[in-house]
Amino acid sequence: MRRWLFGGLLLVAASLGAYLLFCHFSTQINVPPPDYWPTEGWKRSTPEAQGIYPDTLADGLQLVRDLKLHVHSLLVIRHGYVVVEANVYPFTEDVLQPIHSITKSIVATLVGIALDEGYIESLNQPVLSFFPELEDLEREKRAITIRHLLTMTSGLDWPEHKSSYGDPENVSNKMFTSETPIRFVLERPMAASPGKVFNYNSGTWHVLMAILARATGMDPYMFAQEHLFSPLGISRVWWERDNTGLPMGGSGIRMRPRDLAKIGLLYLQRGSWEGKQVVSAKWVDQATRGHINTDMDCGYGYGWWVYPPKSSIPRPIQRVFWASGGTSDRLYV
Repeated sequence: MRRWLFGGLLLVAASLGAYLLFCHFSTQINVPPPDYWPTEGWKRSTPEAQGIYPDTLADGLQLVRDLKLHVHSLLVIRHGYVVVEANVYPFTEDVLQPIHSITKSIVATLVGIALDEGYIESLNQPVLSFFPELEDLEREKRAITIRHLLTMTSGLDWPEHKSSYGDPENVSNKMFTSETPIRFVLERPMAASPGKVFNYNSGTWHVLMAILARATGMDPYMFAQEHLFSPLGISRVWWERDNTGLPMGGSGIRMRPRDLAKIGLLYLQRGSWEGKQVVSAKWVDQATRGHINTDMDCGYGYGWWVYPPKSSIPRPIQRVFWASGGTSDRLYV
């Protein structure tokens, strides 16, 4: 499948219980801006016109069939043009689809915007400084910072993958049904020192949503509408909330595949959109760089998975970053 890896490629794939936003570029060149901005909608083109062999795409679609993947939407974009779009009935391009944990990548972007705008002073701010009502928590938790939440290295014990998401006893489900979800997360025992070990934790992303609410003084959904969705022309988003009214941070967004692709293009353009810096280039560079290695032969940035892993190559010629979400815990690229 190496032939799929073209500079500036966006791939959005949705299947039963899983979603993938895949971006690729070369660090030796800047991805040029598109001929137009898809704020009002994407334009179509042929694969050949955008430098992609049609046989390559045909091979990829055949692989989907051969693997019997339950794909219901597939969108391939290069140079800002849609070269492949497939939706399996009853799904259409206008159906809002759950993006699951890609919500984390969007929340990370909102944190970057809040940092750029001065609502958040530093990623090294202690998490508990935003929650004075939780001063009764153990002293060692005062070392957990915003950066640790973004890289899922808080050190909190969080066995999210110990049971299925359909199990009411799954730790994420117990957080969701808790009367005080933020306290539930931060009361979890420590399993490691902050910053040392990657551990998949949707709960700490919900804590990030609470930090956004307190730092900006706004509902995070409204903050996202003003600073991210509206500039990109994303008008239809549904965001699930917890029982306190806070939008979920680890998952919960439903949106159209074409709108999700705009988030990918924003990152390929290092945060720039129609001549405006929606989120700083510095943030994009940091978010898509591996800060910690995972157990899946890849690194993790700020809400984005990254290859190659951290420190494996000093200055990699090619870098891939992607966002994924779903209950299947599998990526097909």
